[in-house]
Amino acid sequence: PVNQFGDHFAPIFYLLTPLAVLFDDARALLVVQALLLASAAVPVYLLARSKLASRALAVALAAAFLLFPALHGVNTFDFHEIALVVPLLLWSLYCLETGRFRLFGLFLALALAAKEEVALTGVAIGLYMVLVRREPRRGALVMALSAAYFVLVTAVLMPALGGGADVGR
Repeated sequence: PVNQFGDHFAPIFYLLTPLAVLFDDARALLVVQALLLASAAVPVYLLARSKLASRALAVALAAAFLLFPALHGVNTFDFHEIALVVPLLLWSLYCLETGRFRLFGLFLALALAAKEEVALTGVAIGLYMVLVRREPRRGALVMALSAAYFVLVTAVLMPALGGGADVGR
């Protein structure tokens, strides 16, 4: 038998466990998913506001984000842990850009806990930190930790739980 975490390693589900205690209805997950996806418009606005120095453009980008059909597709097709990554990564990038490195690390760690392949995005963010932000130490640390997490999860934990990374997908 394959443990759920052998198929997709998503320990973030443990943070959602209180929903089962509060609500005896799976629709609570859909509501939380919708609220979290909608909340991602806030870091989109804040990032755009700081980079573009235009409130109108920032509002337009946040509105475009909320109106993006793919966002609605993710939200209306069942509950998926990968949907939680959208606000978490956007908040992590906002914290990175504003110098809130502890919060950046927290949001990135939560995003990595949502699904195993998100660690590869962590590697890309580390590369961005090295090449664009000119923070070689921090960027290398983010890349190394993300890559190590990916290897640990896909090569050790998932196989130990009866599954493994499905590279064919």
